[in-house]
Amino acid sequence: MSERTRILFACNELIPFLKLTSVAEANMELLKGFRNHNGEIRILMPRFALINERRNRLHEVVRLSGINVRIAKEEFPLVIKVTSIQRLRTQVYFLDNEELYGRKSVFYDPISGLFHKDNWQRALFFSKGIADTVRKLGWPPDWVFVSGWLGAFLPFYLKIFYEQDPLFQNAKILLLLYEDQKELEQTIQDERFEELAQQEGLSLLWEKTQPPKTYGDLVQLSAQNADIVAYIPELFSEKVKEQFEKTLKAFVAIPEKEVQN
Repeated sequence: MSERTRILFACNELIPFLKLTSVAEANMELLKGFRNHNGEIRILMPRFALINERRNRLHEVVRLSGINVRIAKEEFPLVIKVTSIQRLRTQVYFLDNEELYGRKSVFYDPISGLFHKDNWQRALFFSKGIADTVRKLGWPPDWVFVSGWLGAFLPFYLKIFYEQDPLFQNAKILLLLYEDQKELEQTIQDERFEELAQQEGLSLLWEKTQPPKTYGDLVQLSAQNADIVAYIPELFSEKVKEQFEKTLKAFVAIPEKEVQN
């Protein structure tokens, strides 16, 4: 990186804010490496209610907030909050919406243990919110690095709906996938999914195939729009790995210890 490479880094988890798996530390190590090689970084992650605003000194960025993210025919207010990581000398932008992220859990209901049936909408909101936030910032990335399946719709949106946008035209997309509790094997339970996906334009993903039945099906279809898709074998279902290997040309394994280094 002789010149400053602009890296948009979107992730599910990152220490010190939220740790679901060991990838929270690995993400920090990746960011340190980018910074040490003169990378210019912007970090975006969802503001799950488990992330303590006061402890982490989050505050709203009024000039970036006020966007409504449209999913099908419904609009969800997007609130942007920010804090900084001193060791990286960079800011972290948190995408917040009370309805989607305000519950005191991440992917699973703490009482029933069931996968939230609107997780696909929460993932859509994150990906679309990232694109809208970057456009508001007016900051064209060279690389879009997505760590975690929650941002996996971003390759689809950037390649299909933002292909002619000068901010994203030259960006390369790397998607790093892993799971905490085999999320990608979860069945899509939302009875409104196919109808809303049609309204949203998401059904473009399966024009030539069957509608997805699981989150793995959905992520796999979107991942085909990424330049590189990597996965962490230690944190990835063997069943889903075999499924992805059949359709993704650039699907590479990165052992957990290598991500951390």
